[in-house]
Amino acid sequence: MKRIGTHGFTLIELMVTVAVFAIFAAIAIPNFTSVIQDTRLQGVGVNLVTAFNLARSEAIKRGQTVDVKATDGNSWTNGFTVEVSGATTPLRTFPGLTNGITITAATNGSTTISYLASGLISTAGDTFQVCDSRRTGETGRAINVNATGRISTTTYACN
Repeated sequence: MKRIGTHGFTLIELMVTVAVFAIFAAIAIPNFTSVIQDTRLQGVGVNLVTAFNLARSEAIKRGQTVDVKATDGNSWTNGFTVEVSGATTPLRTFPGLTNGITITAATNGSTTISYLASGLISTAGDTFQVCDSRRTGETGRAINVNATGRISTTTYACN
């Protein structure tokens, strides 16, 4: 008797494949969550550095003082803007943060960093800590604005 070849999978083969896939997914999904949180945290740090660099370059270009300040004048976490001092329209606005990410002005508690036409800042500078409040003890970013207006970033152990 000649046997006709069958093409396809048996129910058992499909169930084993689905079970193996489920095991891999259960292992991988928590790692993806961590990657997403790290990426969001890094993005917020990049936005803050972008705001400082934009303010510095605009102050030099315009020959005027340009401010980076907390939108509500109180907390950087509620958003921040770059604007020419005394102007009513900001050059750029960065929205408030969500997902437990916070920005804290750690050294001096500054709510405004003002860049002069020379590119220097008008105060002593500050260090901003960008952390994810849902991940205590994790690594965040520290963004230092020194007296010359230059920006440097380092990792920071969040509380």
